[in-house]
Amino acid sequence: MATLLSRSTECVAAPDTASHAAMDFDAFLFDVDGVLADTADLHAEAWRRAAREIGIEIPDATIPLLRGRSREDSLRLILGNRDLPTAEFVRVMKRKNDYYVASLEGLTPADALPGAAELLSDLSRKGFRLAAVSASQNARTVLARIGLNLRFERVVDGLVCLPRGQGNRYAFAAAAMRCDPARCVVVEDSHAGIKLACAAGMRVIGIGQAVCDSQANLKLDSLCSSSADDLVSVIRAGAALKFNGPAQAEAGKP
Repeated sequence: MATLLSRSTECVAAPDTASHAAMDFDAFLFDVDGVLADTADLHAEAWRRAAREIGIEIPDATIPLLRGRSREDSLRLILGNRDLPTAEFVRVMKRKNDYYVASLEGLTPADALPGAAELLSDLSRKGFRLAAVSASQNARTVLARIGLNLRFERVVDGLVCLPRGQGNRYAFAAAAMRCDPARCVVVEDSHAGIKLACAAGMRVIGIGQAVCDSQANLKLDSLCSSSADDLVSVIRAGAALKFNGPAQAEAGKP
């Protein structure tokens, strides 16, 4: 049995360096909302409430498109061709955030999505480095409330100021960790995030039905029953598979 070590008060198993050395990846970068935390409905309701205050009903089809976008980009998408004075634009963004932050008060470790904590433990045990990457300014709060904030060596969220000319948080995270982007795997549930990861030259695992037609190298319904070895072996093979359970896999397009 591997020796247990203490890392930032979080107990993790000693890295399995032998198996890690045989793999082609060094780090896994996780989006937060919709990948690690069940917050999609909280975001959607906060946007609906803020939009109604300015007379806009957000179509159901628009809600998935807000995933992975900054607050500013999300509001521009909601507005479409409508114009808002700058002060009103800022006020609506603040109202959305106020509604969302208030809803986080009830968030607990039970709101971590199924399989997330187990996969993080498995990856850490195998020696992979972990980062959380999100456009949200509330990502650290979410991670703390679901009990996963101590699992990551780095968090790159909406509070992190990116260097001028650098708009890709995944590329920034890899550089900050001194990792080759080609040796990073991103776990994302949004088209916007997947595009950023692909643009950074990383492999991508897409989570959920919303990204079933994305560029992700691997597509999963969820993180349930996913192990580090399974994910890495499939990505290394260059296949795009949809896992329906621990013993079922459906081949997809490469």
